[in-house]
Order: sequence, then structure tokens, then C-alpha cells
Amino acid sequence: MSQSTRLVSAAFVCGALSLPSAAAAQAVFTTDAGAYNAYVWRGVTLTNQMVLQPDAYLTIPAGGGSAVLGFWGTIDAGRYDDPV
Repeated sequence: MSQSTRLVSAAFVCGALSLPSAAAAQAVFTTDAGAYNAYVWRGVTLTNQMVLQPDAYLTIPAGGGSAVLGFWGTIDAGRYDDPV
């Protein structure tokens, strides 16, 4: 699967998951994605290529507060076999 196909697929999935829908008991599902020019973790540059970082959160009322379930990921969008 090519990089551009993976990027388009990831954008489509995030968009489809964030469509509004009727929710029982006011549960809230949100998605987000960020595009960055490098991936730095604790001060160490892990890649200097473009990365996409999608995330999704489901918030459910529980007792007097709420419970949140979240997912996050990093997708390397750059090519490492590029001669430049």
C-alpha cells in the first residue's frame, strides 16, 4: 500500500468516525488528527519526516463524573528511501 493511499485511508476513517449520530446517555465520541514535520519523544528525534498523529476519544457518563477511553497513534508519512 503506497504512502498516499494510507494517508487518504486514514483521513477517510477519521472523518467517517466523527460523523454526528444520536448518542445514548450523552456519550461523546471525538476524533482529531495532527500533522507534524518531525516526531520527537522526550527530546529525542525519532524521525525527521512528516508524521500524522490521529486520536479518538469516547467519553461516557459514569456515576457523578465521566469515563474516557482514548486511542492515539503515529503514522510515518515520509519516505525513507528518497535520495534527497
